[in-house]
Amino acid sequence: MMKHLCTLVFMVFCICATNAQFAISTKYNANSYNQWDEVLGFTNTNDSKFMENGYELGLSYWFRLKKKRLEFYPEVFYSTQKTQPIATDYGLDRTFDMTGFGFQFNTQIYPLDFDGDCNCPTFSKDGDFIQKGFFIGVSPGVASFSLERQDMEETVSQNQLAFRIGAYMGLDIGINKWITISPIIQLNYVPAIEWEGLLNEITLNKPLVDETSNGVIIQPGLRFTFRPDFLREQRRMFR
Repeated sequence: MMKHLCTLVFMVFCICATNAQFAISTKYNANSYNQWDEVLGFTNTNDSKFMENGYELGLSYWFRLKKKRLEFYPEVFYSTQKTQPIATDYGLDRTFDMTGFGFQFNTQIYPLDFDGDCNCPTFSKDGDFIQKGFFIGVSPGVASFSLERQDMEETVSQNQLAFRIGAYMGLDIGINKWITISPIIQLNYVPAIEWEGLLNEITLNKPLVDETSNGVIIQPGLRFTFRPDFLREQRRMFR
């Protein structure tokens, strides 16, 4: 699966790099899975939360409406997070990993400059860069998560499919005529992920509990947007 995903991402990157504007994003994940925290409260003596933090990488393609500043960044992403070792009733410390591969359709609007009609990156506009560059957006998506338990003896994994919905805001900062850096803060909500047998991996005492949790992920990050097609257009003008 990983090999096929890497091949797909490489193909998308090559298409984007030669034809249109594309973006690469990196985000820190501050996770909160409250139901799993409660389940593991039976045995986990660590002060840290379950799946407390991680990171996410994304690759997106850009397009927009012609005369309104409504822009779209369909994105493929990879996320990962890992727990600290947790003591169990089986005499082994175990760690738990969660990795995700997914797709989200980022849609953003520039509320302070919605009627701007320049079909070019915001850094080529005149005027207040906050007015031109501030944006808000929503990002519905879906991801396939690999849930994995590891110890010195074995690794056990399972897969779960989950939807997520996010909202974000940020600011475009132009570096030059084809590179923009955008600081972003995003909030994602995952309605439900089930980790079947989670409590059984830690304790011999098996109370009846729901091993499904929702997730709230706060993501500060950066998006790097590139526009090689803009450079090609400029070269053609001076030939």
